[in-house]
Amino acid sequence: MIYNLQVLRAIAAILVFFYHSEIYWKDALPSTWLFSLGLAGVDIFFVLSGFIMAATTTSRDTTATSFLSHRIFRIAPLYWIITLVFTFLFFSGFKPVGVTELTPEYLIKSLLFIPFLRGGAAEPIVTVGWTLNYEIFFYLVFSLCLLIPSMRARHPAVITLIMIALLPSIFGSNNFYAIYYGNPIMLEFCFGIVCYHCLTWVEKTFVPNRITPFAAAAFLIMSLLFFFAPAFGLFGAGATFHSSTFIRPFTWGVAGFFAVLAAVTLERSKHVWRRFGLVEIGNASYSIYLIHGLMLHGASKVAKILSSDPLTFALVTTIGALVLSIAAGLIMFRYLEAPINKFLRGFFTRFLAKPSPSTG
Repeated sequence: MIYNLQVLRAIAAILVFFYHSEIYWKDALPSTWLFSLGLAGVDIFFVLSGFIMAATTTSRDTTATSFLSHRIFRIAPLYWIITLVFTFLFFSGFKPVGVTELTPEYLIKSLLFIPFLRGGAAEPIVTVGWTLNYEIFFYLVFSLCLLIPSMRARHPAVITLIMIALLPSIFGSNNFYAIYYGNPIMLEFCFGIVCYHCLTWVEKTFVPNRITPFAAAAFLIMSLLFFFAPAFGLFGAGATFHSSTFIRPFTWGVAGFFAVLAAVTLERSKHVWRRFGLVEIGNASYSIYLIHGLMLHGASKVAKILSSDPLTFALVTTIGALVLSIAAGLIMFRYLEAPINKFLRGFFTRFLAKPSPSTG
C-alpha cells in the first residue's frame, strides 16, 4: 500500500463532500463558486484508479477473470447495499435526496451499472453512482486487454481502446451509450496509467535519493495550478464548465495526475503523511463517498429544526454531515466493505483452486 495515495483518496472524498454541500450555502453566502471546485475529487479518483490498475497488473501476469472479479467484489456489494437502502427509504416515504422517481427499471439498471436517464440526467438511484458506471466500463476495457499475451502491450491497448471510445462523441453521434462512454473524462484513467509509467521510468533512470521532496513540491504546485485554472477563467472555462468537454480532463484531470505524482514521489522520499487519521479516512473513502449524500440530507433536516439563520443552518449541516459521513464511512468500511471484500476474494480464490472432476 502507498499510504500517501490513501491520503489523496481521503482528500478526494472530502472534496466531493464539499461540492455536494454547496446547495446548503446558497442563502448564506453571496457566491458559492469555491464549493464547485470540490467536483475535482472525482477526477482525482479516476486518475488514482488508472494508476492503481497499472501498478497492480505490471509486476505479475494477472488474468482477466481474476482482475475483473476482484474489482467487482471491491465496488459492487456495498454499492448494491446502499442502492437498496435508498430504494427502501423511497418507498417508505422518506424520499432520499435526489430521488424523486423510482421504477423497477431504474433499480435493475442501477444495480447492473447500466447508465440511463432519470429526471433528465444520466444518474442512477444513488446519484454519485454515475462515476461507478465509468469505473466499471474502465475495468471491462482493462480486463479485455489483459487477454493480450504480451504484457508490454496491455496498458497501451487500454489507452488505445479508450481513445477509440471517444471518437463517436468527438465526431457526433445520436446514440446515448456512445455519447455517455465517449465522455472525455474517460481520459483521466489513461492519465493514471501514464502517471505510473512516468514514475517507473524516473525511478529506473535516476538514483532514488535524487527523487526529493523538491520534485514533489513542484508537482504539487502544478496540481494546484490546474486545479484552480477553471475557477479563474483560464482556457476560457469560467467558474464552471460542462463535464462532457475536454476542458475538464485537461484541467482537473491533469491536476489529479500531478497530485498522484506528488504523493508517490513524497513516499519514495520517505515522507509519509499519517496525521489526522487521513490514511484511515482514505481506506474508508469509498464508503464515505457512497453515504455522504444521505448524511447531508439528514443533517440538513436537523439543522433546519435547530436554526432558521442561513449561516447557522449551513454550518450545522456541513459540519454535522462531515462528522457523520466520516464516522459512518469508517464503520461501514470496517464491518461491511472490508469483510465482504475479503470473503468474496477468498471464496473466489478457493473456487478457482478446486480441482475439476476429471483431474480428481
